[in-house]
Amino acid sequence: MENCDTARRRSTTGPLHGHGPELDDLWQYEVRLWHDRLLWDVSGAFAALRRIVGRGGLPGKAVRVHDRTVGYTYYGIDGHLG
Repeated sequence: MENCDTARRRSTTGPLHGHGPELDDLWQYEVRLWHDRLLWDVSGAFAALRRIVGRGGLPGKAVRVHDRTVGYTYYGIDGHLG
């Protein structure tokens, strides 16, 4: 098992828009997790994320360890704030 320092050196981050297909496995896992734990159907939200990421319209980062995307973060601003 790798220690945290070794894993950190083997992890990379990159723009979210370049990881769309790789995120599918992670998103499918999350959809199942939300459904199994809370009985929520979040598949529509993840379908929207796929479309937005596919056109490069969502700012964020994806984290890869070795050849696997293991996490992501993004942000959005919705409408007028103020």
